[in-house]
Amino acid sequence: MIRQHLSLAVCVLVCFHLADGFVSPNTLQARHEFRTAPTAQKSIGDRSTSQRNAQFIKDFKNDSAGALKFLGQLEQDGTADSFAYTAVIRVCGQAKRWTYAIQLLTRMEIRGVGPDIRSFSAAISVCQRCGQWQQALQLLTSMQSRGLEPNLFSFNAALGACARGSQWEKALQIIDDMLERGVLPDVISFNCVMSACKKGKQWNKTLQLLETMQQRGVEPDLVSFNEAISACEKSGRWQLALELLQTISRRGLQPDVFSFSTAISASAKGGQWDKALELLVEMRESGVELNVISFNVAISAYAKTGRWVEALKLLSEMEEQGLKPDSISFNSAITACGKGGQWEKALQLLDEMRQKGLEPNVISMNAAISACERGRQWEEALRLLGDMRHRGLSPDLITFSAAISACEKGGQWEKALQLLDEMQQNDVTPDVISYSAVISACGKGKQWKRALQILEDMRRCKVEPDVISFCAVISACASSGQWEKAVQLLDEMRQCGLKPDVISFSAAITACEKGRQFEEALSLLREMQSRGLQPDVISYNAAISACAKSGKWEKALELLDEMQSGSLEPNVISFNAAISACGNAGQWKKALEVLNAMQSGTFQPNVVSFSAAISACDMGRQWEKALELLREMEHRGLTPNLITFNAAISACAKCGESTKAQQLLDEMRESFQEPDIISFNAAISACEKRGACVEALELLTELRQIGLEPDVITFSTAIRACAKGGKHKKAVQLLDEMHQSGVVPEVTLCNVVISACEKTGKWKTALALLDQMRKIGVEPDATSFSFAMSACEKGGQWGSALRLKDEMRRCNKL
Repeated sequence: MIRQHLSLAVCVLVCFHLADGFVSPNTLQARHEFRTAPTAQKSIGDRSTSQRNAQFIKDFKNDSAGALKFLGQLEQDGTADSFAYTAVIRVCGQAKRWTYAIQLLTRMEIRGVGPDIRSFSAAISVCQRCGQWQQALQLLTSMQSRGLEPNLFSFNAALGACARGSQWEKALQIIDDMLERGVLPDVISFNCVMSACKKGKQWNKTLQLLETMQQRGVEPDLVSFNEAISACEKSGRWQLALELLQTISRRGLQPDVFSFSTAISASAKGGQWDKALELLVEMRESGVELNVISFNVAISAYAKTGRWVEALKLLSEMEEQGLKPDSISFNSAITACGKGGQWEKALQLLDEMRQKGLEPNVISMNAAISACERGRQWEEALRLLGDMRHRGLSPDLITFSAAISACEKGGQWEKALQLLDEMQQNDVTPDVISYSAVISACGKGKQWKRALQILEDMRRCKVEPDVISFCAVISACASSGQWEKAVQLLDEMRQCGLKPDVISFSAAITACEKGRQFEEALSLLREMQSRGLQPDVISYNAAISACAKSGKWEKALELLDEMQSGSLEPNVISFNAAISACGNAGQWKKALEVLNAMQSGTFQPNVVSFSAAISACDMGRQWEKALELLREMEHRGLTPNLITFNAAISACAKCGESTKAQQLLDEMRESFQEPDIISFNAAISACEKRGACVEALELLTELRQIGLEPDVITFSTAIRACAKGGKHKKAVQLLDEMHQSGVVPEVTLCNVVISACEKTGKWKTALALLDQMRKIGVEPDATSFSFAMSACEKGGQWGSALRLKDEMRRCNKL
């Protein structure tokens, strides 16, 4: 044992002698002052000299080399006592030289100065400061083995070391040891153990210790409460954190910046953003100056609720108070702008970060890309993605998912697919959110087959589709009218153990609506209800629209009544679909009843409502009612659109009101509504009904002048108008134009012109038209031959009539 001490002493002395060459100017001055001091001041055994030496050593602060040099002088003079050694140990602690502190204890023993409680306690404190919890506990054990009873200071130093090392179990053992030895823990003891438990993620034990210390008569201080609030913040117990904050004030203590910041953070983590902001106000009213953490938590709270204006104000206020916003500050502010729909401001903040010397990190870029995604700025999102790569940042799952979602919202399904491939090439594994966004993008691009393929890819990559994934695929099928696939996917969901939700069923019903499968749509609606799901407005609207497209107006009205009698209030779309259902079935009176019911309720009809009602009047040949509704629209300040005007013109056309139809055509132009081919066709049809061939031909010329191409309806109507107006040659000419434009006339249309020739005795034109029919690939029927024969007979061309009769016989047309 003696050899070990001598060996250790030699090592220690070598260390000290090596350090002798590194003496600071302050140390040299101290040595000079000591050597020139009067002899009486250096007398051995003089208590005042001992205390003065200790104070002198203390003045070295963190100059451990100087303190050790001075200690060497004392040892030479024979005045080095436990006070001096303890003082040097403390200087070593300030210099964070914990090995020197432990070696000094051994040196004391070699010099015959037995380490006492103060020396050990000081050495344990040095180990605490340097984070050497094992060494601290060894020293505590060594004390006891030497018959020294650790005091409160010794134990607290050891507890502090355990706290720094997150050794909560050791700390609890020390507390128990203290109580067994009759050393009563004080507030510092408990605070250290609470800190150790908190760092060891023992939140419940931390809070229990707060109760235990009070039960033992130890009054918690601000540090105690702060540790408890911090434990609440870490464990998501925001209510208790707020209670503890109030308890601080009730105990006559003043909450500090840590108390408030931690309570604000606890509220924020618990989703209590309003509470967090209330605490921020209270913090200011209490005169507590905010720090960067407080500001960051508050900005984050505003970010969660999308209150970007307040977030930016706080960011400015930080700088006004002389605080430097950090990356967290900017990231939260960018997020706030993104959620508030301010993508441009989010990008401005990204630039501002760089201007202030803060390099945006992946979180910053993700927040900016997400802002662009919410703002439907897919091009900006992809630009930022490229910028990340240029700056050496590796996009992560969040980055790619946000960029894909931006492309999905922008209808860029091909870009979304490219990003999905790029993710996999960069070893970033897509998750269910990434896949679902790509599926949704394909759905919007009517790429239902690709959507199904991605669903299969998910499974192949061991990513289980969730309800959202299936909804996206069903919606993709719905957008392309693939109702059978949509219904199959609904069944497949159940087979995968997933419960279809309201959105899933609504998407499937929409698919049936687009596929005109009203029975399947109603079946799905009833299935929803049988499964305990309450159909929403979208579900009902899709079902009503399915009935409308299938002409089931009574079913549509039943569904509308069902909505109104239940807890679900129909919206404008519901009423519009019901009006369309009635209109499509020729029930114009019912359509107007629904329109009136709509007006008497809380909903005001929109342009679509009136357009549907006017279309109903068109179907019912109620041109006057149609025009009344058109005027009512204008009276309500609604601007008729192309569909509205076309329906009104068509209503007039069906009743032969060509003048009204043409007036509406003029009115369209005055309203800056450019007529389309449907508008002209309806107006030409009105002219045809009253034989106004000149006006019909004028309209035909006009539509060509504005760049519209006549279609089969245009030609057919104009030809009929010419036939009725006696313009036989023009009718034949239009038939030829019709053929040259790639539109093949029907035999019935040719027969109209031949019939007109027959009535006016134009036998040559009739025969010429019969030949022309054969040339353009239209096979004359019995009616064609009959009209041509009659025309020849009226023109006295009996030979031609007989030849036609023979031809009819050969062609089996008789």
